Amino acid sequence: MTFTVFPDATRGPLSLGPGEISDPLTFPETAGDIPPAVVLRIVMLGDGCEPPDAPHPTFQLRAGEGVPVDLPDDQRTVFVRDRPEAVTDPVASARLFIEGEHVYAIKILIRRPGSTWQLRVTNHDEAERKFTWVVADNEPESAQPWLNLPQTLQFNGTLSQDITQSLDVRNLGTGPLTISLGGLPASSQFQIEQVPTEIAPNHCGRLIITFHASSSAGSIEELYTAESNDQHATGSAHHNNLIRLVARTALPAVPDEPVDPFPSDDGSFGACREGDGCRSFKPPAGSLASHPIFGRRCRRVGCGHDISRHRPPI
Repeated sequence: MTFTVFPDATRGPLSLGPGEISDPLTFPETAGDIPPAVVLRIVMLGDGCEPPDAPHPTFQLRAGEGVPVDLPDDQRTVFVRDRPEAVTDPVASARLFIEGEHVYAIKILIRRPGSTWQLRVTNHDEAERKFTWVVADNEPESAQPWLNLPQTLQFNGTLSQDITQSLDVRNLGTGPLTISLGGLPASSQFQIEQVPTEIAPNHCGRLIITFHASSSAGSIEELYTAESNDQHATGSAHHNNLIRLVARTALPAVPDEPVDPFPSDDGSFGACREGDGCRSFKPPAGSLASHPIFGRRCRRVGCGHDISRHRPPI
């Protein structure tokens, strides 16, 4: 049992503009089962976490030097020949199945093995669309996931603060995508809170990661490796299962001006304002003005006392 995922991880999904027909896409005759068959499963991708609202694409098969054959959308069987002469016996028969969610299956029954094969795809939408596909020698293995995580995820916060990030994990493949817990060392300050259990083609699931900040400022980096059922995911830009987690923690910001009022001798409240220092000012315990830094500033800039009671500036 074999399968091949297209395009390869270095190129990412195939892009076709409005009304564009793809170049011939060569695929192997990896026939299996009895009778021998080749199964192509193709997905037309949406722009986000839902299938596209778009007309179905059309598909064309060609074997060897034969005439390209259009695949009708009503599951009718067509015959494929490897030479242009009409009298040539067909090397295969083929049918197209529309599976929903803009996923399509082409089943080719091989009558005479040994042909070279090509597929052409036409985008009938008014917008650019992307495609991935899998070629297999059996139907179950033609349903393969495609994982592509962001390469970096940033966490910024203050000391001893938990920081949580969540992101949509999109399945660009032809079969369900699953991710399991794990992928980080036991001593990690990062924690996987939630993973998507099963993501259908053309849909998304939610991945949630929390960073538990330490009591000292600084930055750390760790590598998260998603443990999924995507056998072809690597560190490539288009088919990625690795996220560089970067966390930076800093001291809490100190306000420029004290904001708490404090009582004067006559029971009224005054705010720190410019003026002479006041040695007789005694702020209430626990107030901002009693702080060893802010309080010193308050004594210098004002306290609400009558100016006649001020002594020379501190």
